[in-house]
Formats: sequence, C-alpha cells, structure tokens
Amino acid sequence: NTKAFVKIDGLNIRGNGNVNINHTDNKWFRVNQTMSERRLGILIVGEAHLSDERLQDIERVFARQLKVVFSRDPRTPNANGVAFVLNKNLVKTDDIKTTEIIPGRALLLETKKKNDKPLSILGVYAPNSAAENEEFWKEIQAFFETHRNVRRPDVMGGDTNVVEDALDRLPAHSDPDGPVSALDELKSFLRLTDGWRETHPTTRAYTYHQVQTGSQSRIDRIYVKRDVFEQTYEWDISTVGIKTDHRLVSMKLTSEDTPTIGHGRWVWPTHLHKDKDLKKFIHEKGLALQTELAALERSGNRRNDHNVQTTWKTFKDEIIEKARERAKIVIPKIDKEIKELEAELDIILAQDLPDEERKLSGAILTEKLAKLHQKRSRDARESSEIRNRLYGETISRYWSLINKER
Repeated sequence: NTKAFVKIDGLNIRGNGNVNINHTDNKWFRVNQTMSERRLGILIVGEAHLSDERLQDIERVFARQLKVVFSRDPRTPNANGVAFVLNKNLVKTDDIKTTEIIPGRALLLETKKKNDKPLSILGVYAPNSAAENEEFWKEIQAFFETHRNVRRPDVMGGDTNVVEDALDRLPAHSDPDGPVSALDELKSFLRLTDGWRETHPTTRAYTYHQVQTGSQSRIDRIYVKRDVFEQTYEWDISTVGIKTDHRLVSMKLTSEDTPTIGHGRWVWPTHLHKDKDLKKFIHEKGLALQTELAALERSGNRRNDHNVQTTWKTFKDEIIEKARERAKIVIPKIDKEIKELEAELDIILAQDLPDEERKLSGAILTEKLAKLHQKRSRDARESSEIRNRLYGETISRYWSLINKER
C-alpha cells in the first residue's frame, strides 16, 4: 500500500521509570526512540503517570520531536493516567483538541488525517476491577449520549483490562459478563469493531504477560468504526524496547482520496558498512572503474552510450544491486535472534498444546523477546549519544537535522 497513512498505536508503559528525565532508565527516551525508529504517528499511552512538572521535562527535552497531551487521575495523581504522544515529524500538532471524558482513564483527541478530514481518537486505560471496568464503559457511553456536540471516536484504543473472547486469554477462560456486555454495548453504540481480530479471526496472540504466573492476554486493543476499517491495514502486535509487561498494538490508517506516494529512496542498512564481502566487491569494482575512466580520458572518444557519466552510473548500479543482495543475507545477530524467537513464539501459540504447556513455553519466549528488544534499544541509544557527542556541536547535516524547526 503506497497511500499516505498515519500509524496509530497503543502501549501501556507502566509509568515513567526513573522520574529524572535525563536518567537512562527514564522511559520517555525510549518512547521517543520507538516513535522515531518505527515511524509511529500517534501513540496512545496507558499508565502514563504524568504531571504538569513531568510534562515540562518532556517538552524541554523532546519539544522538536513530540507533542504530548495527557489526563491525570485526581484520586491517584502518581499512578494511572492516559496520554497521547504525537510525532511532529509525521502528523500535524497545531490544531489538535482534547476532551477529558474520565480523568486519568479516557481522553478524546481530535485531529486531522492526511487529507485534512477530521479524525477522532479515544484513548482508554480501563480499571482492572470487573465492577469498575463495567461502570467505565457505561460512563463513556453516557458521555457521548449526553454530549452530542462532541465528535464520536473513529478510533478507540488502549489497555481495556478485559477480553471479549476466551481465545484472548492463556490459559483460555471467559471474562465476567458485566464488563464484557458493557463494552459490547459501547461498541454497538459507537459502531466500533476490533480491527486486529477482524484481520486475524483465529490467531492466538497476546499483548500482556503476567510475569508472576506466566498468564497472557490480549487486553490491549484498537477498535475502529466499521466504515473506517476498510481504510486500515498492517494490524500488528509487537514487542518494543521499553521496559513494560505489555506489547505494542498498531495499525495504519489511510483514506481513498489521499495521494499515492512512492516507496522512498533506498538506504543501505548500517550494519552493511562492516560487511567484508561487500567492501571487497566495492574495492574491486572501484579499481576497475578507475582504470576505465583513465582509458576514456586518454582516448578522448566520447559516445552517448559510453562515457564518464554512464560508466559512473553502471558502477553505482552494480554496488547497489550487490548491497541489496547482501542485505538479505547479512542480518545483525540480535535482529536474527529476535526474528527466530518471534517465529518460534507464533508456532507455540498456534499449536494445539495443553494450556499449561503453551503458557510456560510462551512465557519463556516472551521474556526473552522483551530482553532482546530492550538490549537493542539500549545499543541504539548509546550509538545515538556517541553520534551526538561527535557531531552535535559541529555545523553539519546532522546538526541541521536536530535543530530543524518543526
């Protein structure tokens, strides 16, 4: 799909980590890194644990990259909380509007899609208690019933703390009727559907891993209006490098009248810079190019189909083709391990195994995946810090990029 799109995601980050914004364990550095690397447009954050003071810290450090809006739970100001994080490189942030529906639990964001048509997103962090969870969905429905001037959500996402189907829990079991029915009524009222389940009707996959018991569930979800669902694709559940027991849920949203865009300029993966076979190939081709260019200069014979420019283009085309070929073969060790573990996890969850065996095996693989993603995130941040120390105070392309007005 080459239509212009916005990527909408949801993640429960389980708090700030270290409250010092400059500390390596502060999670907002990881949030910024994840949004940049994965090109997330809008992220719904559960358990944001934000305050005005913490927001000021985030804005001081990430003002050029992120726009953050949040709702705080007045009963537990240092816990709970729901937020939206907007990537300034990918979405407009100057004309957004927010409506607090339930403080710290439900926040409505009104913005615009790529085609400038309105887009309304409801971010939720639902209570864990069954009784409170049931009341939560009823309260949201009552709000929209009585506030007809507020645009109803095109998208609703976040940590719902309830599942609608036993398939979404490991070990499999149904949730209490009260919250399930209340959520179902809200979905019917707002005409929402579970996009991931519509796309993967029989797949077992989970977004929350309870470390103490090994149990897993798909409590983090994104719902969309039924007519909007036709404009979505790439519904996904993935592990990120942020220390949390939840996984990222995501999808891409486009629209029929948005312009078609190209695939962009192909860029060599960074790890190929150290590939000996590729470096040897470029060296040999470079020597041959030098010889051919010297011969052309001596002869003074220039033809339209054979000259310095065509020879140089042939050289570039050959090394790009070789680089593409090597990129499919040479994969960083950590990326290879992650890919293998993800494939193994998919197989385990899909197999017809006893729940306890699936739970144990799934828990082990999920924990390994989380640690690998966190390590990759740490390594990327260290590389970024080194680059910033080397070039951050030097007039260069890198300096221009990090100081560009957004």
